[in-house]
Amino acid sequence: MPLTIEGTTYYTTAEAAAELGLSQAAVRYAIARGTLEHAVINARLNMVSQASIERYRRERLGQAGRPPGRRNKPKSSPSTPDDAPTPTREGAR
Repeated sequence: MPLTIEGTTYYTTAEAAAELGLSQAAVRYAIARGTLEHAVINARLNMVSQASIERYRRERLGQAGRPPGRRNKPKSSPSTPDDAPTPTREGAR
């Protein structure tokens, strides 16, 4: 259940994960990377504000995976004209 302190609503990492549709580990990783802001309550408890959840949802969700680019394109084989000679090994019969 979210906690409201001085008008700000805070969620545990498990609750934030449920709100964002992520795993709890993914939320902890986002906190460690600094992409999801949090408040440290004590050494074992991080709380995420509703505003941070909304900001993360707006700026980060839907951007998972490798960005489109050269490495994602399928490799094409070089085209050869139909009348090109077929390579053969010398001495082969």
